[in-house]
Amino acid sequence: MTRPWTGRPSNGEFFDFEWKPSTAMRHGVSRSNSSRPANRGASARVAFDHYICAEPDWDGGALYTSVDNGSTWQIFGQNSPQFYDRQHWNNQASPFYQKWVWDGSNQKGGGCGANKSFTHVEGDLSSFGGQDVMLRFSFFSDDFIELDGWYIDNVMVTVPGS
Repeated sequence: MTRPWTGRPSNGEFFDFEWKPSTAMRHGVSRSNSSRPANRGASARVAFDHYICAEPDWDGGALYTSVDNGSTWQIFGQNSPQFYDRQHWNNQASPFYQKWVWDGSNQKGGGCGANKSFTHVEGDLSSFGGQDVMLRFSFFSDDFIELDGWYIDNVMVTVPGS
């Protein structure tokens, strides 16, 4: 897809990017503009490259999923070891309060101020087998310390053998 992401500010500080294929995707992989359903229990994965530099413990980004066409969203990967950088406890007004998020604090080579290279991330989507699933990347930043932000590239959902 040429332009699969749409962005919209939810308020002055929170920015979302949603991905929804132009054709219905049943937890499948888009191959040359076609979608294929995945069987329940298939080993589907989301993969992307990203660079994030945000104020540690205060600002950051996370991946969300929806199985009801975007009516509700759940933060993805909270029980996946080493999927996110750290859990945020400082800002009770943040949508990420008490959640695991990316903020660049685990950026290899000395943190996001020293290393601006992209990191590859993969997550297991097999628990969504047989369902329509939407993905949303959400970033939150307060007004006090603003760093580079979040850059996301090469997003894909794959189902091996589909």
